[in-house]
Amino acid sequence: MEKSFKTTLVEGKLTVNSNVNLADNSDQFNSILMERELVTINSGKTITGNGKGLSMGSNSGAASNTESGYINKGTVNITGGTTSGVAGINVSYGQIFKMIQQELLK
Repeated sequence: MEKSFKTTLVEGKLTVNSNVNLADNSDQFNSILMERELVTINSGKTITGNGKGLSMGSNSGAASNTESGYINKGTVNITGGTTSGVAGINVSYGQIFKMIQQELLK
């Protein structure tokens, strides 16, 4: 029997420095649970998914919405979803930034 483990990250920073496929259950990124993390997607890296995007929640200990969210220096390509759509990146009490040629866009 194959064992599987989940990793939980809380109140820290994570840098994504490899391509991620959210639709692939064997992609190790999908075994990480996150709460109140600040995730940076590095330049040249792509996160893909079909019907499921990136989502980040905060918690009751958050003093500011700057403590969690995504800084996207790469590419997020999410397809599929329902008739009401699918969120490529969703943050609850956090921030989303897109870096384009070293310029920060909110």
